[in-house]
Amino acid sequence: MTKSVGKILAVHALQGRSPLYRWLHAHHAEIAADMATRSRPAWEALAQTARETGQLDANGNPPNRQSIRKAWHTLERDLNRQPAVRTPASSAQSARADQPAAAAAPVMPVRPAPVIGPAEVPAAPARSRHVFSVARFKQTPDKDD
Repeated sequence: MTKSVGKILAVHALQGRSPLYRWLHAHHAEIAADMATRSRPAWEALAQTARETGQLDANGNPPNRQSIRKAWHTLERDLNRQPAVRTPASSAQSARADQPAAAAAPVMPVRPAPVIGPAEVPAAPARSRHVFSVARFKQTPDKDD
C-alpha cells in the first residue's frame, strides 16, 4: 500500500511551515465550520484550544490570539490561491524544435470591464470660480479731538 504522490508532496510542502500552521491545516475543515457559525472569529478561544493541544508557533511559543490569527490568514491565503493549470505539450509539438509550443489557456476567463456610458456618469456640479482682486480699505472719517 503506497500513498499517492499528491499526499506525499503535500506533507513535504508543509515541512517548511510552523507547527501551528500544520495543525491549523490538519484541522482546517473543523475550524472553518466553527468560524462560519460565528459573526466574528474567536481568536482567543482558538489560541486556547491550540495551547491545550500543545501546539507552538514559529518561535516555539504557545500561540496567542495574534499569532493564531496571522497563521490562519496565511493558511487561508495559501488554500485560496488558484494553482496554475499547465497543459503539457503534445509529443508531436515537442518533437519539432522549429515551432514554438502553444500557449496554455488561461485558468479563469477574464471578465471585461463594465462600460460606463454617458448617461451613467454623474455630472459634476458647476463650481463658482473665485476671483481675487486687490483689497480696498474703507475710508474712515478722521476724528479730531
